[in-house]
Amino acid sequence: SIGLVVAGVITAVMLVRSDRDGLPKALAVSLLAVVFLGPIVWPWYETWGIVFLAFVTSPWARRLLTLLTAVGCVATIPAHGHFTAGEVAVTIVVLGALTLLAVASAVGARRQWRMASSS
Repeated sequence: SIGLVVAGVITAVMLVRSDRDGLPKALAVSLLAVVFLGPIVWPWYETWGIVFLAFVTSPWARRLLTLLTAVGCVATIPAHGHFTAGEVAVTIVVLGALTLLAVASAVGARRQWRMASSS
């Protein structure tokens, strides 16, 4: 209950500040506050907050949000324990692709930082 009250306060503050911060940011922060301070959190609940947050972030943060969203999609693999060889192969390929995306994002962010620093 305390978490939901805090989420309500955060939402009210963001509503009041929406003229200054912008409506997409206010909506993103409000949605994420309700999700993370609510009684139950499932990975797909934060998807909407992340979608709106992606509109108001810098390019490097968009890459991070993309990575977090992709990880969230595969983070809730059912725990029944009877995986087929195909399911294991798909999981390995997806995790490998996510690793490559993370490395490419880090390298790209580092290059942008170096270019910005040298200017």
